[in-house]
Amino acid sequence: MKTVNAIPPLPPSVVQLNNLFTDPFYEFKDVVRAVELDPSLSGKLLHLANCASRGTRSTGSLSDAVFRLGVLESIAAAEEPLHHVQTPCIYNMFKSGIPSSRRIVVQGLGAGGAFGNFRNHLYYRDTPLGYVLRSPVLGLLLRLTANCTGRGTHLLTKAQALRNTFPLEDHRNPIWQWHQHGDLEWVCNHFQVRPMDVIARQVMTMRKVEAQSLCHIWAAYSLLGDEDITLTLWSKLAHAQSRHLSSPLYGDGVLEYAFSIPWAIKLHRPENRIRKAIARKADVPEVIVKRRKTGFGIKRRDWATDRSVFGPLVPLAEKVVCPDLINGLRTSRPADAMLFWNMINYALWKRLCIDGESLGVLQDELAAAEIAHRE
Repeated sequence: MKTVNAIPPLPPSVVQLNNLFTDPFYEFKDVVRAVELDPSLSGKLLHLANCASRGTRSTGSLSDAVFRLGVLESIAAAEEPLHHVQTPCIYNMFKSGIPSSRRIVVQGLGAGGAFGNFRNHLYYRDTPLGYVLRSPVLGLLLRLTANCTGRGTHLLTKAQALRNTFPLEDHRNPIWQWHQHGDLEWVCNHFQVRPMDVIARQVMTMRKVEAQSLCHIWAAYSLLGDEDITLTLWSKLAHAQSRHLSSPLYGDGVLEYAFSIPWAIKLHRPENRIRKAIARKADVPEVIVKRRKTGFGIKRRDWATDRSVFGPLVPLAEKVVCPDLINGLRTSRPADAMLFWNMINYALWKRLCIDGESLGVLQDELAAAEIAHRE
């Protein structure tokens, strides 16, 4: 009989994964990092992630491959184009970043505008800095500085917004640039429409709250536009993974309370203080209340470049959108990058949801594109 003196130690990746899955607050990116500790496991997952037909070659980055696959699966599950770049990350979190036993996900997203969380020129409107920025003399100096050095454009935009007097139906009103994804001039030229045609539906909706204060109008626009789109998408993606997404900050009573708070209080720094106070009243763990919002590692100027993380998705989109049209937007200009992202979304959505192509077919195409992208 052979005697076993010791049990071989578990691989570091397995130990780290085990520790992560016992932590109620672990993040999906930590799982990816743990898997990447083990080249063998990482390679096998890449093999499975990139090719529905189980090909023999893999891409170079696990996180990039998982993200791109998440784009395809998110559009297929939501049956609509994606709104934000982080949406595939949210889908992957619902799919494999949360233990399967946890069916209810409570999120802190929501009601940013209603709680005064604008992060734009409205913060400065009634402050000493706001009054200074509205000065015509300072405006001239900012323009000269921006033209000569290229610096100060962000402050110049704030100053111009603060001096704005355009009516709601005018496309130059700053509210229409707030959640603008792309380039208005490009859209008008390509589709042969006027700027007022682009915002016509939004103007009609916002007429219902036009009599309210300026801040109320902006908050309502955010609530009925960007926030509604995001919440609808993420709820569908959660449902696709048999989870329920709870959004307590969007409850009727909470929203009524938020809109009843005077704007002078809501716009007072520090940002998010009212929502954090509510979270503490609800016994949300302090580690979550204080946790900083993190970025997604992909700046807009990098979205459309030749080595962009979205690169392997381009061949899939070119079956719907003219290649010259897509390639003409592959620059580092943020507005072009947003248009590029929108085109990728539209093309994949059309193939999956309008033309009825199967997800497996697009996964196979993505696998081939991954190989070409790497080479």
